[in-house]
Amino acid sequence: MLLKTILLTVLSTYLLASSISLEFLKSKPKSFARDFYILEYMKQDISQDELEAAYSLVKRKNSKLFKEYAKKTKKQDVKNKAKCQKISAKSIIKLSPSCIVEGLNYKKAAVLSNKELMQVSKKLKTKDRLKSKTFYAMSRKDVFGYILKRNNTFFELFNNSYRSYKVKHLNKTIPLKYLNRLSTDKRFNKSIELIVANPVYDNLQNSLLNVNPKNQNFRATFLLGVNAIRLGYEVKALEFFDKALKKAYYQMDKDNIYFWQYLITKEQKYIDILNKSWDINMYSVIARQKSRIPFDNIYSSHCSSIKKPSIDILDPFAWIDIQKENKDLEKRVKAFKSCDELPHKAVFETKLNNYKKHFYVQPYKEHLMGVDPKRKALIYAIARQESRFIPASISHSYALGMMQFMPFLARATAKELEIKNFQLTDMFKPNIGYKFADHHLDYLEKHLEHPLYISYAYNGGIGFTTRMLKEDYFKNKKYEPYLSMELVPYKESRRYGKKVIANYVIYAGLLGEDLNLENILNELIKE
Repeated sequence: MLLKTILLTVLSTYLLASSISLEFLKSKPKSFARDFYILEYMKQDISQDELEAAYSLVKRKNSKLFKEYAKKTKKQDVKNKAKCQKISAKSIIKLSPSCIVEGLNYKKAAVLSNKELMQVSKKLKTKDRLKSKTFYAMSRKDVFGYILKRNNTFFELFNNSYRSYKVKHLNKTIPLKYLNRLSTDKRFNKSIELIVANPVYDNLQNSLLNVNPKNQNFRATFLLGVNAIRLGYEVKALEFFDKALKKAYYQMDKDNIYFWQYLITKEQKYIDILNKSWDINMYSVIARQKSRIPFDNIYSSHCSSIKKPSIDILDPFAWIDIQKENKDLEKRVKAFKSCDELPHKAVFETKLNNYKKHFYVQPYKEHLMGVDPKRKALIYAIARQESRFIPASISHSYALGMMQFMPFLARATAKELEIKNFQLTDMFKPNIGYKFADHHLDYLEKHLEHPLYISYAYNGGIGFTTRMLKEDYFKNKKYEPYLSMELVPYKESRRYGKKVIANYVIYAGLLGEDLNLENILNELIKE
């Protein structure tokens, strides 16, 4: 049994070069890593029984897994579901209620006439009452007035429809009596996020000034403050920020509020508070650089290049197993002695110190020899945020390795670099991760000069970033560039950019490049 376990562990990093077995999948813990291997397994020449067995092991089913499963399964209901998802709106309305439920979303339905929407509503009356009511609402002349009186229909349509539809039909002032009712529903948190993070919803944004945030979560309450700033209501913004501060859990979120309170009031006390923050983030970095107070909680970590690693750093499942060891963190930290395990050690040291010591390690630096210090700082900054430098990381979306490359981008990059016999598991090798990241950054820098823009593109894609920058972002206005940074439409990229740019300045300093974060961000402002 021990030999079998060892063999399965060793094989995990090489399986994609040959084939994955069902036995291998069954031996691994339920995880996103196993889901990735299941996806690749389903692409192989396997039997129906093997297909069904593998699909039953999935931790989180998603469109990627479903599409691959639907290609090969003989289950007619699954094939019908997949087929329905591909049918156009005009064609699907002639089909069964079941097919319509599977294949017609509100984005697709926007092209239908009022008469067709009414037909769809009638068809779904017994199959899906909420969708039936929502399609009926879309058929009305005054869609907005209709859904305001019906909470479920309002949130179903508003939170799930496409931006262009909302601009055309839903960008209207919300009367106070309806606003008060909607704001008591937790689904309104998502509505606030959608309204504030899109510059085109001007009428809706004005309505949000009157929200009582008693029932809103931290994020929504904070965004109400950001919205008030954008509209020029600074006193109102401070009121929202005071309430958001009481709801904030993460130190970065608290520091974010203190920073805005400083920007609005110019009171030194908020900089003083930020100087005492134990967290290292964009706001505490700016405050300490203003005050010329260095951080005293930035650490590296020690290792020996001679020692062999205690785990296989190229095996994603080895890291999953190790992370379960939370009882004796100090013992686990001491077990990591090899330089190959520097990232793993740093993760556990961070936990051991309740996240109040910040480890800015530079692992596998031999693979970045000769790279420009600023480029090296950016690669480190991205890797720290993406994976904490763990070589065999696999995300929920199946981004791979230390630098978290999506499979399609990994394959394209391998082709550009003329790497023969490339396998996706090669992304677990630190030298490959760094090489691919350096190459990809060359591409991004041809289109985007600023490290913040590059971080947005690395996370959300260059298409997303270039589209965003064509709109009203980072203009020479009051509270810029900080206001635009709060309004980045993609929530993940919004936070990601803040973290990477702070990492970038810290790493640049460690590499001998003294960069001022406030000055770097001011370079974003366009005339």
